[in-house]
Amino acid sequence: MKRSFTSAGTNRQFINGSPTTLNILATLGEWLVDIHGPHEHQSLLHPARQLAILDAFGNLDGEREAFAGFVRRRVALETEKAALIVDEKTYAQQLDLLRFQANEIAAARLQPEEEAQVEQDYRRASNAPNCSSSARPRSVC
Repeated sequence: MKRSFTSAGTNRQFINGSPTTLNILATLGEWLVDIHGPHEHQSLLHPARQLAILDAFGNLDGEREAFAGFVRRRVALETEKAALIVDEKTYAQQLDLLRFQANEIAAARLQPEEEAQVEQDYRRASNAPNCSSSARPRSVC
């Protein structure tokens, strides 16, 4: 690993002679170098690093991956459950609306012969002059 600075303030990072980003250099450096001293970075204090060391010591990589798969499946199922709950709420709202509309129709007590009368009234009202307009004289309305 190599990092060089110029007097202009620019810097370049290399791993095995190949250019790399500062983030990759920092990540690799955390795994390869651990500085022990007062107020310095100490990777052994990170719980995730402790678990990785214990898993490596116990040769538990397979079990760790299987458990990670179970965790991913659980998250997917929880997401699916949340979507179903939202769908259930939407269904309940739609059902409530349809019941309300059915009750309104039933309360109107419509008769089959009324449809022609309603259409005729609508055509008459839509062809009537607009009496609310101030541009028309009152005598027309």
